[in-house]
Amino acid sequence: MKKIILIVSCIALIASCRKRDDNYSTVEVYSTPTITLSGQQYYSIHVGDEAPVITATAYDSFYNEFCEVSYDASGIDNTTPGIYSVPMTARNHFKMEGRASVVVAVTNIADSIDLSGEYLRAATGGTANVTKVARGLYETDNVGGNAGASTHAFFLQLAPDTMIVPTQPTTDGDMEFPTSNFVFDANGVLTSYTYTISNPTYGTAARTFTRQ
Repeated sequence: MKKIILIVSCIALIASCRKRDDNYSTVEVYSTPTITLSGQQYYSIHVGDEAPVITATAYDSFYNEFCEVSYDASGIDNTTPGIYSVPMTARNHFKMEGRASVVVAVTNIADSIDLSGEYLRAATGGTANVTKVARGLYETDNVGGNAGASTHAFFLQLAPDTMIVPTQPTTDGDMEFPTSNFVFDANGVLTSYTYTISNPTYGTAARTFTRQ
């Protein structure tokens, strides 16, 4: 009788183990390639110049494989001053995609001009650091001017007293700038700038920044 009970117990234990096996689940792990630029991240060409040759490599460290990088520069209009984003992609053998981009400015402004500096939005106490990243191309690290914010955007200088903020992609989505005004002093120094932003996460109030 004890033997029978033991056998039944073993059968029950085996059945229980099998049941757990049937409910076993796995966690899928995937990886995407990392794109590394061989050249620049920011380019500036004169109106009429050929688009730059962009070079990059991609590697997926999880699968230990190099991946081909492709990019589409067809959106660059070298006849029209502006800021153009060139998307880059790389896929591993599972078709998982890594992405990056480079920025190309088209302008005839002299390379000797540098308007980099710290600009304060007094209404919020937010500071924006404006940095020259290529000839005529500037990056702000706080486009909204809110204290502690860090959304980047680009300005483009077309002439010694002319700067624009084109529609562009940002980490907060595409941004349009319906109005903008950049003020220069007699020496060509950018003293202040004001613009409005059209974006679902930003208000419509004018944002004014003053050079510090």
